[in-house]
Amino acid sequence: MDVNLSMTFRILAIGMFAAVLFAADDSGIAGSWTGESLCTGVRGACKDEHVIWTFKAPDSSGKVWASADKVVDGQRINMGSAEFQFDKPASTLSWKIPLGIWKLVLKKDAIDGTLTLNEGGIARRMTLKKDTP
Repeated sequence: MDVNLSMTFRILAIGMFAAVLFAADDSGIAGSWTGESLCTGVRGACKDEHVIWTFKAPDSSGKVWASADKVVDGQRINMGSAEFQFDKPASTLSWKIPLGIWKLVLKKDAIDGTLTLNEGGIARRMTLKKDTP
């Protein structure tokens, strides 16, 4: 087989593999999202935050790994990671924590979210915009 032909097949194979990987996430979740997480006044020990969330694509069971940073004095400070459950038909992500439940609604390049306490009140409202690569 000619070296040029062999190289062409390799390039085509890599391109097809990359296309399959990117096509696997039709949810639009994967990537970096920036915005505000604002307190509603329900909890006294709460501060408004400028946040950056990073999401991975949903796996086959709908689990979505995420990491959250707050920005303080221009520096990113990691607040931790989470495993959300993605409901594709509703375009929502949910994450149960001891305090309550985070529910995020995906709207193309925006996410609107709330942290609802177990007692029923909304403690935080979050708005995120997808960062452009």
